[in-house]
This record gives sequence, structure tokens and C-alpha cells, in this order.
Amino acid sequence: ITARWIGGSHIIKKLSVSMVPYWLNLELGVLIRLLDLAESMGFREASPDEGVRVPLEPPQQPSSLADAKHMEVWRLETLVVEPLRLTIMVRSPDVAATRDNTIARRIRFLPVDMPNMDLKVDRTVLT
Repeated sequence: ITARWIGGSHIIKKLSVSMVPYWLNLELGVLIRLLDLAESMGFREASPDEGVRVPLEPPQQPSSLADAKHMEVWRLETLVVEPLRLTIMVRSPDVAATRDNTIARRIRFLPVDMPNMDLKVDRTVLT
């Protein structure tokens, strides 16, 4: 990470991020267990008709001087993410993860084990 900023101010002129290649093991059993946990806690998948989209609002100014003492505002003018490579390995779920989930049980018999996939993200500049 490299940064260029104006000394004595909260303005970052440019922030550059460069990462080494990353390896990600994606085991479907973990995702199935997370889905089961979410369902047991009452979460469910929402349909596109249910949700209402609301625009993001900018941060609010502090309502009092006491609040303002604990607040600092920084401004980032340019963010640069250098090219990035992710290597992804997908593995089929284990038997224990699919025991109580009928949909997951079907996934277990699909040929989901696959060779590594490389995901390449080009250089990205946000201003």
C-alpha cells in the first residue's frame, strides 16, 4: 500500500494497493453449513419483489460540538488497485455437510471438483 497525502490535512490524494496472488479453497460443505445456520436463525432468501432500494446518504454533520470532537472526516481522491490474480479451487461437499440437507445431498453427486480457476482483475482506478 502506498499513499500520497497533503501533510496536516485529511486529504489523501492517491492510495495505491498492490497484492500478491491469492489462493482460495472453496469447499461447498462450508457454504452449505452457513446456509443451514442462517436458515436456523430465521434468515431466508428475499425475492427481488420484496426489497426496496434506497439511495445511499452522505454522512451527517455532528449535531453538537461534543459529537464533533470525536469525529474526523478524510477525503480519498484516487484509489488505484493494481492487477490481481486469485486462484480458486472448488471442492465437493463432504458427507457430513449434506446429511440433513436434501438439496446439498444432490450437489454431492455432481462433478463439482474441478481444477484451479484463475480469476484476473485488471488495474482499476477510481476517482
